Amino acid sequence: LVRVEMSDAWQAGLSDRRTSLPFGFYGPARPKPFTLLQGSSGPHSQEDTSNTGAAATYTWTAGSTFGGTDTALEACTLILEDVLGRSITFTWDSSIAYNTSNATAVKTSATAYKVPCDGATTQEEVRIGLNFAVSTAISNGDIGLLITSNSGNDLVLAQTQIGTAGNTTVTSAAGSGGKNASDSGNAAAFANGTDTD
Repeated sequence: LVRVEMSDAWQAGLSDRRTSLPFGFYGPARPKPFTLLQGSSGPHSQEDTSNTGAAATYTWTAGSTFGGTDTALEACTLILEDVLGRSITFTWDSSIAYNTSNATAVKTSATAYKVPCDGATTQEEVRIGLNFAVSTAISNGDIGLLITSNSGNDLVLAQTQIGTAGNTTVTSAAGSGGKNASDSGNAAAFANGTDTD
């Protein structure tokens, strides 16, 4: 049995905390408080409640080689993945009008959506069909992306959280129609996601 009597100065809180540590112990008497933020690359000081950096983005451009025939896009695929690792396969379907507003017609499952392209004869109309399918997936909560630009032949997407975890792979492939809905110059991943703290 060991009994330790503390000095009156220590009990009153008047002594230097560095000298009041047990023998052989080095470091602060109390560790510095910190917080962990989702998407951050490390701990933050307790007062720092924001994560700084940039969300990864991806620009999809409608392909110019489909020849203005919607059936040439049949079964083309585009696979997008969000920062949480959820991915959706978007498959072009020439039996659904490209300018549909029927959200139930495009959802196959939580991981598969149809891209309407019936009647699409321009790159912009191909982009309109994809925008509708991606917007529907976002509205349904099946994927965490933001549409930051939707005009001309381009659809620009961004991850919902900043950080490098958003630099996810994007896969596109030609379908049974023999053409790819994506422009061959499209990047193969979301890019420029950074975490600066």
